Amino acid sequence: MFATRSLVDAVLDGALVVDGDGVVLHANAAARRILRRDDLAGRPVGELLIQHEAAEQPGPYDLTEGRGAADVLRPDGTRIAVRLAVVGFGAERVVVIHDGTPERLLDIERMPTEQMHQAVYGIAEALDAYLFSGEITPDGYYVGTFTGPGAEKLLGTQETLERPDSEWNGRVHPDDYPVWEAAYIRAAGQPGEPFEVEYRLHGLDGVWRWIRERGVVRSVGDGRVVLDGVALDVTGERAAAEQFRRVFNLSNDLIMVYDRHHVIRLINPAVRTLLGYEPEEVIGRGWSMLVHPDDASSDYAQIAADFERREAAPATVRCVTKDGQTRWFSWTGAYDPEDDAMLYVGRDVTGDVEHRTEIERQSRTDSLTGLANRRHLVEVLHAELGRAAREGRAPGVVLIDLDRFKVVNDTHGHPAGDAVLIEVGRRLRRSIRAYDTVGRWGGEEFCVVLPGLDSEPELHRAADALRAAITAAPIGAGAELLLTVTSSAGGALAQPGLWSVEALIDAADRALYSAKRRGRDQTRLFGELTVEDLVAEEPEAIRLAQALALSAGAREGIPESHCAQVADLSAAIAAAVGLPEVTVMRCRLAGWLHDLGKIAIPDAILTKAGPLDEAEWAVMRTHAEIGESILRRIAGLSDAAAAVRHHHERFDGSGYPDGLAADDIPMEARIVACADTYSAITVDRVYRSARPADEAIAELRACAGTQLDPRLVDAAIAVLVAAPDRAA
Repeated sequence: MFATRSLVDAVLDGALVVDGDGVVLHANAAARRILRRDDLAGRPVGELLIQHEAAEQPGPYDLTEGRGAADVLRPDGTRIAVRLAVVGFGAERVVVIHDGTPERLLDIERMPTEQMHQAVYGIAEALDAYLFSGEITPDGYYVGTFTGPGAEKLLGTQETLERPDSEWNGRVHPDDYPVWEAAYIRAAGQPGEPFEVEYRLHGLDGVWRWIRERGVVRSVGDGRVVLDGVALDVTGERAAAEQFRRVFNLSNDLIMVYDRHHVIRLINPAVRTLLGYEPEEVIGRGWSMLVHPDDASSDYAQIAADFERREAAPATVRCVTKDGQTRWFSWTGAYDPEDDAMLYVGRDVTGDVEHRTEIERQSRTDSLTGLANRRHLVEVLHAELGRAAREGRAPGVVLIDLDRFKVVNDTHGHPAGDAVLIEVGRRLRRSIRAYDTVGRWGGEEFCVVLPGLDSEPELHRAADALRAAITAAPIGAGAELLLTVTSSAGGALAQPGLWSVEALIDAADRALYSAKRRGRDQTRLFGELTVEDLVAEEPEAIRLAQALALSAGAREGIPESHCAQVADLSAAIAAAVGLPEVTVMRCRLAGWLHDLGKIAIPDAILTKAGPLDEAEWAVMRTHAEIGESILRRIAGLSDAAAAVRHHHERFDGSGYPDGLAADDIPMEARIVACADTYSAITVDRVYRSARPADEAIAELRACAGTQLDPRLVDAAIAVLVAAPDRAA
């Protein structure tokens, strides 16, 4: 850029340095005068140079290299005709503007010859080039008429040469001389055409250098042909090009030059071994010939972005070989501004991708049955719950346990047992929909995730069909060994309160336990379970809940009847509002256990006769979180944990511990809050005496909409009025 600026600043005509997008980077003083603008940098050339008014296609001037003519559009709206010359310098272009107006011609005429020579020499110095001009005879013989500086560098001498052209011709490499001579003969017969030739020159210092001559051939008035040219040392450029050629031809990676129209301009011989094509079959063809159809759309977008940024982003893309095989390639690359093309290098990483894919597959697959393993089932269920939250149709889960499978292993051995598991897996896989997922949950237990269900009856039918597939025919478990296998299934449909992987699996597991307890070879859903089912699961846990509640109540000095009353009233309210039996059971458990966390509150606070201060209240409020933490660790009681944590939330959002409001508070917690409020008023406490039932009911009404859910308050009052024994 520095050399280019030096060049344009030395040019007598106007000159602009323009980037690849046609935006002005630098302008000399003459350009600013011709265009009558000082703010040229950063402007698109299309705003400054336009086609002649008489042009067939008016509009911005097309900056193609060579000579031309255009109009300058000045800020005051006037247009003047100018002659242009556009020359490329790497990623940039120089636009020389020759102002042919009379005042400009007078300026040139007044310019001293010495100053003009200095300008020309400055250009040559900036370009590190040798400028020359001379006549070409019809037989291609060159006679120099002007010799600028720079020949010494190309000939490897420090001395100024009187006649560089006489030192030149005999030093062209013998192998290159025919090409060099033919170029001059061709130039003699084609005035007006650009001139270019490359050859090796033997310097006076004994060094061979690659020289590139470029110029313009013109005819003068008397019929003579004149060449105005520049000679550059391109030895380093040629060496780099040769090194690239060697890498290009010998590389085991794919190397290709690719344009923004998705055409492969060049590709190296590695395409032969990697994709089975000859380079000639690919060059000039579209990228669609090689890229995998499933990757084409995203890759085209990526390539367009690469061109937009002028920088290649790493990408891994599938390609298709000539014989139809799929190969994975990791691509990197770089943008070539001179050719407006991307150079991409692709390494075959098929082995690495397949290895990673196999490791990932193994991490998600049960090694015995080939089904999804527990980890993958959890991932799928988590994803389906997220999808259902967005789309509205709930997933269901079915857990299937093979009945009396231990007998198979004990009687016939583990190989027979493995054969049964493998065949059951096959039958289940054949029985599910394309978008369902079946896996081995562990041991002889299988799990099926069924997205997009509308109802529990639909889930029940699906579970029965899966069990029927298992028992459809005896299973071959060895030589002449056929076994009839039955199974039990438990299912759960995602719904409020069962909207997590853990809750849904736990619910299905409870339903499965109920099916096995009721005699096996049947299906039970969580929504079908009764209180008796739940109590039968954990009889000791129920007794433990009562014992814990009574222990906490005894420390606080409240009657034994308080927790029992809260439990009974909570269950009654839940039943009154039409909740399923399993929720009624959770409300009863939460009623028993709502104050369990108080066993960790110091006696000085728990039994204080007077009002608590703010610090003491802060300690007291922790009992809800403590109670939840304890219950989460006790099998059979964890269902009540959420209700215990949130039974001191308020309907208006001002409660604790989480400040939940309205429907964000779990239903069971809102029910327990109503029952606890009523019972707390009607029993004696260390700090006050019990109040009558009618006052307690009036207090419930007063708290509706602020502390308590109004709908549940109405249900609680209805229960209390209908059963006066509960109010006592």
